[in-house]
Order: sequence, then C-alpha cells, then structure tokens
Amino acid sequence: MPPMIVGAIIMFITIHIYNPSTLKRSSSDYNMSELVVEQSLTSSTYEQPTTSSIAHIDWQCKSSDDMRQLINSTDNVIVIMPAKAAGSSFKHFADGCYDGEYKFKNIQKQIGDDTPSGIESVLSNSWNAPKVFASHFWAPVKLTRLVRSTSLRTLIIYSHREENSRFQSAAFHVLSQWCKNGGHGEMSQVETDKCSINEESLVKILKARPEEMQMGTNELLTCETYNAIEEYAPNMIFMDFKSANNIQSLLSEKYCPNMANHHISKGDDKISVEIKNGTAVSLSTWLDQKSSYLDWSLELNKRATCLAKTRHMEENLNTCEGGFLHAKSIPN
Repeated sequence: MPPMIVGAIIMFITIHIYNPSTLKRSSSDYNMSELVVEQSLTSSTYEQPTTSSIAHIDWQCKSSDDMRQLINSTDNVIVIMPAKAAGSSFKHFADGCYDGEYKFKNIQKQIGDDTPSGIESVLSNSWNAPKVFASHFWAPVKLTRLVRSTSLRTLIIYSHREENSRFQSAAFHVLSQWCKNGGHGEMSQVETDKCSINEESLVKILKARPEEMQMGTNELLTCETYNAIEEYAPNMIFMDFKSANNIQSLLSEKYCPNMANHHISKGDDKISVEIKNGTAVSLSTWLDQKSSYLDWSLELNKRATCLAKTRHMEENLNTCEGGFLHAKSIPN
C-alpha cells in the first residue's frame, strides 16, 4: 500500500477514535431528560407514592329520637362489644327478644369469636331468623369483616368502654369467678366466696391478662377497622356502654315490645389484697388506687394500633348527651 494512503488511515484513526473528546461528553453535553433516565437506572432505592384513604369519618352525636328513627329504618341489628362493656346484658336481651324456634346462641358466638365462621347457617336454620344479635368480639379481623360485609339495612351498634375502666372490670370479674370456684393458684379461699391474695401475685395475674382481660378495646379497634369504616361506610353507631338500658328500650319498641331491660350488677367485692405494709384492702379499692398506673406498667396498649383515632372517637362520644355517636363515612 502506498505510504501516502497508510499515513491518511493512521491520521483518521488518531483523530476520530483515540481522541478522548469524541469518547466522553461533559455533563453540559447531556440534556436533562437523559440525566433523569440515567439517575433512575442507577439508583438502588425509590420512594413509593403515598396512598390516602378515599374517605374519612365524620363523628356525629345522635339523640334517642335519632336512634329510634335509625332502628325503625333498618331490618336487623347487631350489637357488638369487647368483654365487660354490657355484653352479658345485651346477650340476655337478645335471647329474650326472639321467640322463634331457632336456637341462635351459637351464631351469636360465631359472629365475634376467633373460630372459623359458620354464620351462614342463619339463612337455612329458621324461616323467622332473629332480628337482634349480640356478640362479644375476641378477634379484630372479625370486626373488620363485619364492617365490610353488612349492608345499610343492618345497624351495627358498638358498645364502647374506655380501656382502663374495661380492664379493671375484667380483672374484678375474672378474680371473683376464680374465688367463687374455690380459689386459683396463689389466691386462697379463706371462706366461702371470700379469698385473699398478695399484691405481687395479683400483679403477676394482671400482667398475664387471662380470660376477659385479654382482648381490650384498643386492640379490637385497629387501623384496619377504621379503614374499613371509612371505605365501606357501614350503618354504624358507637355507644357508651352506660347507655345499654336506653338502647334496649329503643330496640324493644320495634322488635319485642314486652321485653324488659336487663341489667347485670357488678356483685360484691369478696377479695382482699394483702399489700406490703401489712394491711389488706378490697380488690376494688386496690384497682382504683392503682388505676392511673395500670396502662403503662402493664403495657395495655402494646398491641394497639391507630390509638389516636380511638381517642378521638372517645372525645367525640363524651360530648354526646345520649351516649350515641354515628360513624358516618364522608368521601374525600
């Protein structure tokens, strides 16, 4: 090959291939769209867009007249509650409000416990099914499921009790039952239906949260529950448990006019607690004295979620003269 042609080839290679300026561009040579693409491809993390609820709860107080109209406009009522929020009273009322042949106590239990659901049997076991159900709730997932499933023709009434008060009542009930049955563990029966327990043993029992102590208000009303109320807009009332007699009267007007209200009293305090200074006090006195320490010393809210929403609900409920608060879902 002639030397002139070889020289031309070498010059071309030097200029167009080995010249660094043709191999690398400065940042000013990129347009912004290229930079964004490059950064998105090389970045190892990204932020997911935040999602917001499609609705919010507008808490509205309801009078007794409002509740009467609401009850009259619905086909059936389900009264739900945690333990020690007038549940036994409501169950007794529901049993007496139905005079049909269908034995539905098991259905009432299945509505709120943590066993597999069998409530579809209400469709086939009786032509005249009950109109009023009452059920303790032991599983948050079932409360959420109920909120999602009911139509506006079903009225849900949630009987509410602030957790500190509910826990004290549950502790009194559980220990009283143990005493009545002859004592339990380190709680000794000193006379018939009268028992004694030392303070340290009592605290150990309270910390373990057996039986009715275990599923509290703040654990039952979860973020999922509030989200379900917002998104599914059930026909739902939150009620102060102290208004149980009032709501039973209103329910009886429509469903069982001859049914009287049923109230279950607390019962006598027959348990003495031996405290470290050598004296003994009643269990009720002990619980009242220690009331403001129970929540944080026993971590009663350890499994709670969305407690801010529950406390906001309680603030609104406390302003309602009749003790009835409508959880009305409003689209955002």
